[in-house]
Formats: sequence, C-alpha cells, structure tokens
Amino acid sequence: MASTPIQIARTWHYGINRYANNGPTVNQRLLRTVKDLLLGTGTWLSAAGGAVTPMGACTCRYSCDGTTAGAAGDGVDRLTTDAKVVWAAVGVAHSWIVLRAAGLVPGSVSEICIDCTNGTTTNLTVTISPAAGFTGGTTLNRPTATDEYTALNSAVWGAGGANLTGTVHAMIAADGSAMRIFMTRINQLQGLWLIEAPTDAADNWVGPIFSYFAASTSGITVSTLSNTANARPAGRGPSSTTFNAFLTAEGGSTMGLLNDGGNQVPCDFDNKDQFQAIGVYTQTYPSRGRAGGIVDLWFYNDENAEGFVAGNIAGAMSYPDDLSRQLQQLGPIVAPWCNTAAIPY
Repeated sequence: MASTPIQIARTWHYGINRYANNGPTVNQRLLRTVKDLLLGTGTWLSAAGGAVTPMGACTCRYSCDGTTAGAAGDGVDRLTTDAKVVWAAVGVAHSWIVLRAAGLVPGSVSEICIDCTNGTTTNLTVTISPAAGFTGGTTLNRPTATDEYTALNSAVWGAGGANLTGTVHAMIAADGSAMRIFMTRINQLQGLWLIEAPTDAADNWVGPIFSYFAASTSGITVSTLSNTANARPAGRGPSSTTFNAFLTAEGGSTMGLLNDGGNQVPCDFDNKDQFQAIGVYTQTYPSRGRAGGIVDLWFYNDENAEGFVAGNIAGAMSYPDDLSRQLQQLGPIVAPWCNTAAIPY
C-alpha cells in the first residue's frame, strides 16, 4: 500500500551521490563538487525521483583560479580542475568564486563569495552580500561588497584528510530560497552547509539570510550543532551587526536537547517518531532573541543508526518505514528526500 505523502513546505530538487574521489587533492575535488552542486550541474531529481532541472540553483558571477581573476559579471567559472582550486593566505595568489543566488531575498539579488584564503585546504572563507553584490577582486584578494558579512571566517568547512573518499548531496529549493549541502564520509555526516531564507523571520533581520556551516571529521552530532568552533551560524541583524546563532529545539534543564540521545524510541503516547522543529536563536547584542525558523529540516536522535554509533549514518533511518524514503536521516538531522533514491553513505 502506498504511503501517505508527508507535507513539505518547499518544493525541493536533489543532486545526490556526487563523489569527491580520493587522492592528494581530495579537498580541491570536494570544493569543486560543492560548487558544481550550487550551480545546479549534473543530474538532478524531484521529490518523486524523476529527472528535473534545478530552477533555484546559483549562477556564476565571476571567479579566479589563482592565475587569472575575472571581471564582475563575466560569468566564467574558472575552477574547472583540481589544479585550479588553489588555497593560500590573503595577499598570496589563490582561488575564489562569486555565485549569484537570485531567490534568497525577494526583490534583491544576493551573492556568495567562496574564498580559498588559508594555508590549509581544511579551512575556507565564505562571505555573503544580501543585495549590493561583489565587485573587484584580484589573484591576491577576494572581491568585496558594501553590505557583505562573513559567514565562515577561514574555518573548517567539511574537508577531510588526503586519500579519503567523500560523497556530496545537495537540496535546492525550486524558488531559490534555500540551498543545503551534505558531505558524507566513512558513513558519517562530516560537513553541513545551509544557506537559506528563514521562516517567520524577525523584523530588522537584514536580508533575511541565514547561513550555517558545520564540520566534524568524527561525524556531526547534536553537540556539534551549536555555537562552537565547529558550527558557525550567522546572519546580519539590526544596526548592520553580524550575529552568531544557535539552532534550537525543545529541551529541558536536565536533558538538554530532547534529541540528544535520551529519546531513542518513538513517543510512548502515540508511537510516533519525535522530530524536533528547528529554530534560530541569537545572543549577539543588539540582535538577541529568536530570529526565525528553518522549515523542512528537523532534529532527531543522532544515535538512530546501525549500532547506535553517534554520527554514523550507515543503516540510518528513512521515513516513513515503508521505504518510500520521503525523509532521510543524516546524522542528527532529518531532511526531505527524493523518494526512490538510495540512502546516502
């Protein structure tokens, strides 16, 4: 018997099981894979599993491969091989790319600058312009925007060690209002990117755009998804101040988040799985308080996987339990999925 369709707020398109092959340049390949997914290249699926064109994907504004820096608006993606993804310190020739995300802020054109400014490939800088757009940029320094804020400041982004194969999956809202990247490696969710328009956004949230970057080489768990060195949620609030934030769910003084491993079974009252809606809360003055929410993404017990190993997604659950795979668990979170697609490992 066919399952009852689960109600999803947005229409999503899926690019799944893209491989960042192992080797000494695995992180260059991984970043190119992420970039290609944000640009909507390759095969994409609808929620029903059929082929679809990802209408909400970004477009390339311009880029630099460490040797040639483009001009704003030339539309050339120069990061076409691993050798053209070059990491180096600010002031030293390196790679960057500016992506245009037309659907993030209604009535505006937002842009995202991904900048390889660091001496190691495990760190990355991501800067967001809600409306003004980026200009300038050389082989030595990234472009800038008058309204930019730094969402990821030369920090971990989901990269792994050399010779370690990874798999990358993406969800892009059909209207361009949200982009999500999942990086899985050795049966773990090790990288998570969220760049999206929040729901029920507080007044005076600039954009509003919510960005979130989390990474852990031992697997992302609920404890990772907080305002820590390995999780960086950001936005711009009143007085043009950049705020850091927490992803929140119901909790208690003795238990913390209700999905922290204490609830490994369905609710006894109704025998239903206990997914937790996700909110965005900030303690950064003058942007303190609940800023908004994230739709079509839920917290669930991060030990709900084969062997109950925290962060492990081997054998992880899909929902409902009839293998229609309308929802998929990746580490401690549950996301809509393209029904018939294989579970990502």
